[in-house]
Amino acid sequence: MQIGLALSGGGFRATVFHLGVLSRLAAEGLLNDISHLSTVSGGSLCGALVYSANGYRWPTPDEFYGMVVPHIARLITEHDLQGIYLRGILRNPLSIFRPRASDIAYLIRSLWGIDASLKDLSAPDADAGQPLWHIVSTSYETGKGWYFTQQRMGDYVFGYNMRPDFPISEAVAASSAVPGLVGPLVLDASRYEWLQFPSAQLLTPVDPLFQKVHLWDGGVYDNLGLEPLTNYSGKVDSYEFRKGVDFLLVSDAAGVPAHQAYGSLLNRPNSLMRLVDIFKDQVRALRARSTVAYIKMSKHPFPPGRYFQIDNSCAQMFRKAYRTAEEVAALTEGYFPEEKARALAGMSTTLRNLTMDEFRDLYRHGFEVADVTLFAFDSQRFRQLRYRPDQHPLT
Repeated sequence: MQIGLALSGGGFRATVFHLGVLSRLAAEGLLNDISHLSTVSGGSLCGALVYSANGYRWPTPDEFYGMVVPHIARLITEHDLQGIYLRGILRNPLSIFRPRASDIAYLIRSLWGIDASLKDLSAPDADAGQPLWHIVSTSYETGKGWYFTQQRMGDYVFGYNMRPDFPISEAVAASSAVPGLVGPLVLDASRYEWLQFPSAQLLTPVDPLFQKVHLWDGGVYDNLGLEPLTNYSGKVDSYEFRKGVDFLLVSDAAGVPAHQAYGSLLNRPNSLMRLVDIFKDQVRALRARSTVAYIKMSKHPFPPGRYFQIDNSCAQMFRKAYRTAEEVAALTEGYFPEEKARALAGMSTTLRNLTMDEFRDLYRHGFEVADVTLFAFDSQRFRQLRYRPDQHPLT
């Protein structure tokens, strides 16, 4: 099985939920079946933490449980990236008028110790259990998805720099550069050589379209990170996976905009952010519907993918799989109840440090949603693996 795994945005809520999803894959022995990893914002933070905790190599299940999870739990609960970032703005109010994603990159380097470049990541090798990692951001200049991988960075309009010597911290900060709150990461394109791909067999050196590229949150373009994993022409029957992916998993921990009254004149900046949130949610929803429709309509003998959503409870998933009330009660015994799932999905999208209880709950919820979704709809291939705290040491 060659798995394409997409990890959505959603701040630390998403980072830890995705970590729980990865834990469920590790428990099934599928962690090293991931051939392509595509991440946005909070998902990119998760990817960076997983790689850095294991010497910039994708971990085995033993490495994941023994080193990666405890390391990430300590960093996420100890370091308040958002608080430090906001205090920096208060000390220098004029900084609010300049791009500030580089400040997030600095915190990722200084507090989390992620100081390597994209070229330092393990080379993608599906046979060796090392995926190709796609970090998704959005180019203001071209209006396209701008991607960072071990092999290249750029977009198909601007061109690509091959084997980039570019800091992971800055790529992740670009993927997390929320409009209005953080502002873009500014990339000096003149420092790099660029190539265009007129055809699969031809590479052409080109001058950069712009001397500087302003990179924003990947969620503006694709908050699920699906585009690097799929080839989609707009019709459900033409939706297909990229080469090297035969099973698609999507972990969606993006927040859904809550109901909100229109702000006063003094609160208009929040109104603009509200519009950005609505736009991003619609981008996410349209991509999600296309993906789920393809999975449901596929003619494959087995479903070619699954969709894990943070606001689903385990009971909901079994009901969607047409289990009886008695079966649902028996199968979900010991899992988080529906009200707990809703509360976790409603956590704010922030980069503040989590309490250990919040971390445990989000991590467990990611494990349980993935566990039930896989088992409920594809019990011929996937077992039901109930979450056991003693098997998941977090400190």
